[in-house]
Amino acid sequence: MSAAVMSAALDAKLQGVLEELRRRQEELLSQVKESLQRHLLDVEAKLGGVAQDGRTRLEAGLMELSEQLEDRRAEGRSAAADLSRRVGTLEVQNAKLLDKWSSVQLTPPTAPCPEASAGPAPHRLTPELRVAMETWFKERMKERDAVLLASGGRCSDLGGPAADRMADFALETQGASVISTRCSETYRSRSACVSLFGVPLWYPYESPRTVIQGHPVLLPGKCWAFHGVRGTLVISLSHPIRISHVTLDHLPRCNSPTGRIDSAPKDFEVYGMKNDTVEGTLLGGFTYDQNGPPTQTFQLPNPSGAVHRLVELRVLTNWGHVEYTCVYRFRVHGQIPPT
Repeated sequence: MSAAVMSAALDAKLQGVLEELRRRQEELLSQVKESLQRHLLDVEAKLGGVAQDGRTRLEAGLMELSEQLEDRRAEGRSAAADLSRRVGTLEVQNAKLLDKWSSVQLTPPTAPCPEASAGPAPHRLTPELRVAMETWFKERMKERDAVLLASGGRCSDLGGPAADRMADFALETQGASVISTRCSETYRSRSACVSLFGVPLWYPYESPRTVIQGHPVLLPGKCWAFHGVRGTLVISLSHPIRISHVTLDHLPRCNSPTGRIDSAPKDFEVYGMKNDTVEGTLLGGFTYDQNGPPTQTFQLPNPSGAVHRLVELRVLTNWGHVEYTCVYRFRVHGQIPPT
């Protein structure tokens, strides 16, 4: 046999082996592919079951949380309604007591009757009324002592400061009001007085109206506080007037729990305006003395005689408190121009 014939036979045999190997490789790849597809289908089915189960559990958990939240809301509404009812009841009781006290003040004392002096008193004071009168008298005496202490015992007029003998045209009960849109932001304490289930419902604070409500006795914390040392308060006066004096009141140092009044205004300016669309006219700059009396009246340095309808108080500094400044009361004095 020649070499050419042997070479051709060998090539043919190798070609057959290669074809067989290729066929078996394709069969093996097809089997692996089918197996992988079956595994993928199984995994997808299992994942679908797990996802459905997880979704079901999540929906059940959300439903339970929603029911609990609704229960908490219902309890909160019930507690708030109960609190509102209690506050309303206290307000009604307070109004009744004020009416009784006003009627007692307005009722003139009855003249003693000699013929009935030996008999029982026809108008005997009840224990509640007696306690109320004693409390009122003690408060008036404390106020008088505070005035005497603030003036160093040199005050010969026990009727009060000079500002009490001048009309206050920045008094709310007389018709004055605060232009709240032009006032500084009110400082709010972060300690809640009322909370429900740990959720704060109400933070204590006083609005700018406190400054013009004319409280006869200045109590610690009964003031309007604003952030920082610079603040603005705009008041619509009860009448258009020619301004002659302004008065700034603050808590007496002796009534302060810390013995300091570093939140009191120090340097301030007063501006007068005819209406709220024009720029204010500077009427004067003043300094509140922390070592002076609690009520300090300042006369305008150069009264122009102009008639002003609004007044702007601009506090520039205080006596050292960096967090907030307190204004207890601000008064405006003057004369109504003749018509």
